[in-house]
Amino acid sequence: MAQTKNIVSIILVAAFFVLFLTGCGGNQTRPIIEDGEFPFRLVYELNGEIFEFEDVIFCEFNGFDLSNAFSFQNRRRWVCELVSNGNRRGITLVQDENVYSPLNPDRFNESMDVSFIIVGSGEYFMGDPNGGRRPRITLIESYRPEVNISRNVSTELTEEQLETYFRINVIELTLSDPIENTFVRD
Repeated sequence: MAQTKNIVSIILVAAFFVLFLTGCGGNQTRPIIEDGEFPFRLVYELNGEIFEFEDVIFCEFNGFDLSNAFSFQNRRRWVCELVSNGNRRGITLVQDENVYSPLNPDRFNESMDVSFIIVGSGEYFMGDPNGGRRPRITLIESYRPEVNISRNVSTELTEEQLETYFRINVIELTLSDPIENTFVRD
């Protein structure tokens, strides 16, 4: 009898966790529009030379992030990539290695790049109420504070920082507007 109670208890606990971890009662609403294309144009000057990029950011719904199931805030996952080359990160404008950080001159970077970043913009473009960010120009620095420890720091740059530290002048950045989307429960 006691063994049967233990088995029933284990089954009930397992069923509870399965339901809980799959988002039962969580915020899982699917988008009506699951993908979209968003043309953009970026024109900038670097050291007197003009660079121009015209491409399309393709965004697609990719299920739910269940990594924080205990919060009942299972966020929608979006994958974005450039249509021209499938790059999911963005466009690198400047890249360098073994240089001091322009924003923190006491820090020596193993690598550093200034990039037009599309990561995290799926929520923005696809009208997700969870937020998201517009594509942005960011400094990404990799350094070692200690011998066996690596760090990556990402900092969104202002126009003044772009001009002062990298001699980059953004002439034009035109982005498509985000869509208006509706989200429904499965």
